[in-house]
Amino acid sequence: MTFLWSLITGAIFLPSAEQQVEAMVTGQGAGFGFFGALLYAGFTGVIGFLGFVIIQAAVVRAALALTRGEQIELGTLFKFDNLPQLLIGALIVAVLTGIGTILCYVPALIVSFFTQFYVHFLIDQNMTGVDAIKASFSFVNQNLGTLIGFFLASVVAYFIGGLLCGIGLLVALPVVFIAQAYTYRRLRGEPVAA
Repeated sequence: MTFLWSLITGAIFLPSAEQQVEAMVTGQGAGFGFFGALLYAGFTGVIGFLGFVIIQAAVVRAALALTRGEQIELGTLFKFDNLPQLLIGALIVAVLTGIGTILCYVPALIVSFFTQFYVHFLIDQNMTGVDAIKASFSFVNQNLGTLIGFFLASVVAYFIGGLLCGIGLLVALPVVFIAQAYTYRRLRGEPVAA
């Protein structure tokens, strides 16, 4: 989806190669080219962000269903009763992570660590985006020792999966998502299906 949107916005807003060369030779800016590049980056970023959030929610919903022993159906994956709250929560996490990245990455890792279960709370407990983030912070804080190890193991799994030309991520991502749902339910004292 993001790729198609990139092609569409790129064709509309970015200057042609001929215009770019002319701008370099004459020393004059392409005018609409810079503005077009900003629009292109903005639109592509928004579509990519929305696509990622929706896919993440679908995978978390499936992982939670597996840990409850339920059958996964296609309709269950794309059931978005709480979509506005999901987007609000995702936007808050994205802004906090962006600010953390600007502040030399360590704060971004901290935000990622403490918000790793906000989608679980939002879907499983039908919370608002803000309440799900607060619940994730509280949950991680209460289980700090266990979840530091889990978070580091997840990062290592993603890293190794990425090293294998990204193909390993096809295995690492579902395994980590299921392990995360299992950890979420187990640490909350809920029964987990075998």
